Amino acid sequence: MYWQVYFHPVSRAYELTLEKIHQRVRDLLVSGVLFSNGDLELLKRMIAHPDDLVNFMAIDGFNT
Repeated sequence: MYWQVYFHPVSRAYELTLEKIHQRVRDLLVSGVLFSNGDLELLKRMIAHPDDLVNFMAIDGFNT
């Protein structure tokens, strides 16, 4: 079941799409593009400190 769920082509495509969206937003933030709406502070902290588990848990919706 593991292979059928986690390596299903649709699941992999979704994962790659999310990764590309994250990379694009990161590139835009680093280059100084201002977004008109939304609170991006959690994402900015995650970009600045990618190994910080607290930031990951906050952006993923986990309660600490």
